[in-house]
Amino acid sequence: MPTRFGWTGCHNCLSLFYSGWPPPNDPPPYDPAPNGSCTADPLPGTPPEFIGRHIPNSDWAFEMTEDPSTRGDGTVVSGWTEGFNHCTRCEAMFTTEAGGNHCTASGTHTAGTAYQLPTSWGPFEHFKSGWKVCGKCGVLFFAGDGDFDGACPADTTHHAVSVEFGVEFWL
Repeated sequence: MPTRFGWTGCHNCLSLFYSGWPPPNDPPPYDPAPNGSCTADPLPGTPPEFIGRHIPNSDWAFEMTEDPSTRGDGTVVSGWTEGFNHCTRCEAMFTTEAGGNHCTASGTHTAGTAYQLPTSWGPFEHFKSGWKVCGKCGVLFFAGDGDFDGACPADTTHHAVSVEFGVEFWL
């Protein structure tokens, strides 16, 4: 199954997005060109070239597989959900299944590659759980820490309306 590396979470808005970068252990400088469009107010100290763009979370590097029934480490995923797409404008992972479709870059998301995301996985697999869909903008965002749900382009913060999804770490 085709796998695409270079996915990460945005440090500011908490959306899952495609940055195209290798593992985040690689030091800066970062080229802002592939980092899409972020709706969050920039954090203090954000380099000018990153204002308005996603900022990769330095602890996360994920891979996305078009069919996650089996993963790269050979484990089997027993539950998955279709209908996710990579937005070719804002670079975020989104779905319109939850009713929301608001893109930071263009008003509505433009579908690129389609993906299926796991909703059930074993305890020994390399997944970061806590990802949910925002019912306002349709983006997959990290809701796992409970303190901050990220910035939503359709509202002030994301509104979780889905089951929890897991995203596989790039090993």
